[in-house]
Amino acid sequence: MLHLLIVLLFIAILIALFSSLWSLLRRPSADGTTANRLLWRVIFSVLLILLLVYGFSSGRLRSHAPWQSSEHIHKQEQPNPDHIHKMPVPGHRFKTEVLA
Repeated sequence: MLHLLIVLLFIAILIALFSSLWSLLRRPSADGTTANRLLWRVIFSVLLILLLVYGFSSGRLRSHAPWQSSEHIHKQEQPNPDHIHKMPVPGHRFKTEVLA
């Protein structure tokens, strides 16, 4: 239900934005229709932000960003890995080999 409200508010914001652009292009006079439609866009945007804050604070919404939770990355980390001695460590000079 919360996801549907978020989508509907986002669509309402886009409709208000494009209708204000349309009224600005059609009649650029100072009758106030463009400002009224932009006011509705601001109201819908504030409602969307409040709905998102409510969703994240209540736990109904959560972030799926990969940088938010890193427990799946550290699951396979070994405290004392055994394969460290197998890694090549370059010295101060590389040896050149010529294949003939």
